[in-house]
Amino acid sequence: MQPQYTEQSPPFWQRHRKGIIITSVIFLVFAAGGFFLYNSAEKMLEDRFLQAIDEPLGPDREWVYDDIDVGIFPPRLTIYGLKIRNLVPFEDQRLEREADAVRDFRAEQIEVKSVGFGDLIRSAELHIGSVMVHSPEIAVLFRPTTDIDFQNGGDQVLEKITVSELEIINGNIDVFAYRADQESVADIKGMNLFIDDFTYQDSNRLLRDWAPYFSVQLESLSAKFPDETYQVKIGQTSYDSNDQKLRINNGKLMPLLSPQELPEKIGEEVDHFDIESGVIEIHGVDADSWIESRLLHADYATLDSLQLRISRDKNYPDKERTKRPLPAVMLKNFPYSVALDSIRWTNGLISYRQWKEGQDQYGEVTFNEIDLAMKNIQNRDESEPVTAVAKTKLMDKSDFEVDFSFMMDDSGKHDISGRLSSMDLTAFNSVFSPLAFMKIQDDAVLDYLEFDFRANDEKATGNVTMIYDGLSVRKLNEDTLEESTSTRLVSFVANLTSVRSDNDEDDPRIGEIDLERDKERSMFTYWWHTLREGLKESVGM
Repeated sequence: MQPQYTEQSPPFWQRHRKGIIITSVIFLVFAAGGFFLYNSAEKMLEDRFLQAIDEPLGPDREWVYDDIDVGIFPPRLTIYGLKIRNLVPFEDQRLEREADAVRDFRAEQIEVKSVGFGDLIRSAELHIGSVMVHSPEIAVLFRPTTDIDFQNGGDQVLEKITVSELEIINGNIDVFAYRADQESVADIKGMNLFIDDFTYQDSNRLLRDWAPYFSVQLESLSAKFPDETYQVKIGQTSYDSNDQKLRINNGKLMPLLSPQELPEKIGEEVDHFDIESGVIEIHGVDADSWIESRLLHADYATLDSLQLRISRDKNYPDKERTKRPLPAVMLKNFPYSVALDSIRWTNGLISYRQWKEGQDQYGEVTFNEIDLAMKNIQNRDESEPVTAVAKTKLMDKSDFEVDFSFMMDDSGKHDISGRLSSMDLTAFNSVFSPLAFMKIQDDAVLDYLEFDFRANDEKATGNVTMIYDGLSVRKLNEDTLEESTSTRLVSFVANLTSVRSDNDEDDPRIGEIDLERDKERSMFTYWWHTLREGLKESVGM
């Protein structure tokens, strides 16, 4: 048999040579393009971010940084030691835009992650997965001088910036009142801020359009009054827009001057306030309505250990008096809509000290262990009263309970009734001696005091019943606050002819109230004068 021969097939690379060549060329092109794109994209990404943060600065300042780290897979950028460098002193800069109010900025580290690759090419929008700013230090001008008229500041390179997660860790902010100030008037320490779905597109948009959800915690906040008379200090504070709860661990309104230095500086007698509080919580706070819609609405608030100390030294010129509307009228005409279901104030304190003209000693009234519950705090429905019930200890000795009802109308109508339990009347000598130059003798005992009156902006009417026994008073010398020969005679005549030593419950004298309001005096003075009107008739003074 003859052997058979077949023609051998050419190798694979020969049979597909054209395809292999084309594929190799395409691969090389893509590899070269990818290599070029990888290297150029890093530079493009770096330039893009620097352009975004450099645009608002203007010609007087520039960004500088210690180091920058850029990556493409995934797109990210980390800047270390970022800060603003002022090319000219801040007080000499041209303040033309809102961003120009930032006088200093620095941050330890800024991390930017998950940037959309297409955003490297587009010029109008920038989409970012997350931004984390570590330990920023910011100094801003709060109240620019009157010759500054902020403008928009030219074309904006980025029309829209969206950030899925924006976080600021341990930030500090210093606020300055004037351009050349060396000392801040307010500062925020230890701020931690988280914002979900942050969008910047138009500075006039509502807060909810900037950030549907955010939470903030502050280690402390401090601010001085412009006239340097008081300083506000607030401790740890937190707010979460989802649960809508604002919590302040503690707060203070601290006078920077004594009760004598304050009126001396102002040039007239004035109330001196010293306020301190424990935990304050406000539930149901809608930040959008508070900031943007002029609606101060919440569900309820609790205040723990709020202590209010008021002092007034009458050794200074009396200030020019003007008509003072009642607080309920002020609330009714407040430009914001107010609605709060209830306020609960527990373990509170109110004290009032007063120095009478020519005296170094002061008289003091205290309300201790205050437990106050207010309901229906609102200023839009005239048919619904704001009500309150307060329980306290007067002079830390006697139980005192008061009911309030305030109508939201322009007349300032309100009703007040209360009861004071048994106590030793000599406890009031700390008030009467330096202020009224009189002293209650021992063995004077109050069985109880009841009052009920209705008041408005014009007058107060009602009655006071004071059941007591063994009342006798002594007139004191106004200079020494001691008895003298002349004051003993006055005391004898007063006790003989005017002061009634007792008021029997079986046949009580009821003090009638019919008092016109002095509209230049405060609400508390109005209430005291109303009670005094009934007490004088009941006691016979």
